[in-house]
Amino acid sequence: FKTTHQSMLVPAMVKLAESVFKPLGQNFKDVNRPEGWKIQIHIGEAIYIVHKRIEQSLHSPDDPKHFECHWSLRLSFDKQMSDLKAVFVRIIDVKTHPDMPKEEQDKVVDALKGEGYLIS
Repeated sequence: FKTTHQSMLVPAMVKLAESVFKPLGQNFKDVNRPEGWKIQIHIGEAIYIVHKRIEQSLHSPDDPKHFECHWSLRLSFDKQMSDLKAVFVRIIDVKTHPDMPKEEQDKVVDALKGEGYLIS
């Protein structure tokens, strides 16, 4: 399955970098925890490959500027996997440092909402 390779995430990661992290004056990296990147494969009438990732700002977790963004990329195929039917990028959760000023928290959330990502 080439769809389970990390290279499938690159376009979405570039979009997150350019539309969210850069305007906030932030850079990001992946979270180095077991839940930092998971892949789910659903097989039924259709096939779904779901990548779930957590990215974090480069600030130390103790820094009030630190935040994490949990997001997913879902690829939908027909049963034979011969036709890619849809691709969805969704923001699952945003976690900010408890001491991050409310104004900064709002900027982070607004940056994610502003690009048409689905925040659930």
